[in-house]
Amino acid sequence: MDMLEGETAVRDYALERLMMLSDGVFAIAMTLLALDLRVPDTWNHTLPDLLTQLSLPFQTFFWSFFSAASFWMIHRRLFGLYRRADRTLTVLNLVLLGEITLIPVITRIITAMQLSLGGIALYLATFELIGLTNAACWLHATGRTRLTSHPVGPATRLVTSLIQCTVPVGMTSLGMFSARPGLVWLLALLPAPIYAARTLSRLAETFDRRPPAPAKT
Repeated sequence: MDMLEGETAVRDYALERLMMLSDGVFAIAMTLLALDLRVPDTWNHTLPDLLTQLSLPFQTFFWSFFSAASFWMIHRRLFGLYRRADRTLTVLNLVLLGEITLIPVITRIITAMQLSLGGIALYLATFELIGLTNAACWLHATGRTRLTSHPVGPATRLVTSLIQCTVPVGMTSLGMFSARPGLVWLLALLPAPIYAARTLSRLAETFDRRPPAPAKT
């Protein structure tokens, strides 16, 4: 009995260490985004010129910070459901953190590319990769390994994975394309992914709570 209790304590400690490392990486990556908001060398020392030259860097900073914060909120919520971390979850989470550290780099690239379509595609692909890795962590934790404190229904398991892969990158894409000339109206669509995610989550929970069908005799 003592051995089992000790084993559980080690697993819980491993999960806590993984969460601490994750919070640190997210915090550093989000902080590094602000380093590119520097005074332009060509600034003529007037406020209108400063706002004009910082418009694009600030927009890319905002949407990158927004996306990183969204992934951190998802990460915090899901890891709050886990009761331990095994080797596979640890490796998947380290891959996720490696992708998070790329956010400042890809933000600098898309700013230099002046929000070109190719730059936006590369930018969104990076965030989609983060979403897929996040979903992989969730699918592993709720699969046969059962790393969660409570069982997760199949519909909730699937819908949660889809939300992680689509909602953050969808909202970021709306924000990035709205910065292009004539597309600012896309900002009006931002509530749509959130509403769709909440609706699908409720439907999945309702489906999973359905009583099992009576066995046929």
